[in-house]
Amino acid sequence: MSSKDKIIKATLHLAAILGIKGTTTKKIAESAEVNETTIFKNFKCKDTLVHEALQAETDKIKDEIDCFFSGTIKTNKELIHKTSEFIMEIYDKYEDYMMVTIKEMGSKELESVKPNIQDYLTESVEKKLDSFLTPKMTHKDSEAISYIMNSVILFLAADKVKNNIYGHPKKDEVEIDYLADVLERLLIIDER
Repeated sequence: MSSKDKIIKATLHLAAILGIKGTTTKKIAESAEVNETTIFKNFKCKDTLVHEALQAETDKIKDEIDCFFSGTIKTNKELIHKTSEFIMEIYDKYEDYMMVTIKEMGSKELESVKPNIQDYLTESVEKKLDSFLTPKMTHKDSEAISYIMNSVILFLAADKVKNNIYGHPKKDEVEIDYLADVLERLLIIDER
C-alpha cells in the first residue's frame, strides 16, 4: 500500500472514531506510520486530505452500487433480499466511511462530497423497485420501501460500528433476511 493510501485509510479510520475536527495530521501520521511531512507532500492541507479521502471512498461505493443495480434481478422478492444483503455488505465494507458520514452529517466537509451515498443508495433501490411496479403499486410504494430498507439497515450498521469502535454492548438486532421478508410482505399486501 502506498503512503498516500495509508494516509487516506488512517484519516477515515480516525475520523470515524474522533470526528474530523479531532483527527489531527499528527495522529494521522502516527496511525499511517508515516512522517507528518509526508502528509503535506501528498495533500495541500488537512481539509484537502479529508475531502480527497471522502470523495475517493464515495466514488468506489458509487461504482459498486451502479454495478450491483445494473445486474439482472428477476423478481421483487429477489430484489428485496439481494438488495438488503448488498446494502449491509456496503455498510460493513466501508464502515469507517459510513461512520464519518453519520457523525459529520450536515458538516461543511461533507457538503462538497458528491453524491451523498445514503441518498444515492436509496434512490438506486427506488429506481430498481420502480422497474417492478405492478398495477396496484405506485412510485410512492417504491419510495417508501426503499427509504425503510436503507434507513433500517443504516441504523443496524451504525449500531454495529458503534459496538466495534466504542465497545458498546451488543443489542438484539434484526436479521437482514427477516427485514427483507417483512418488506416483501409489504409488497405482497400492496398487490392484493
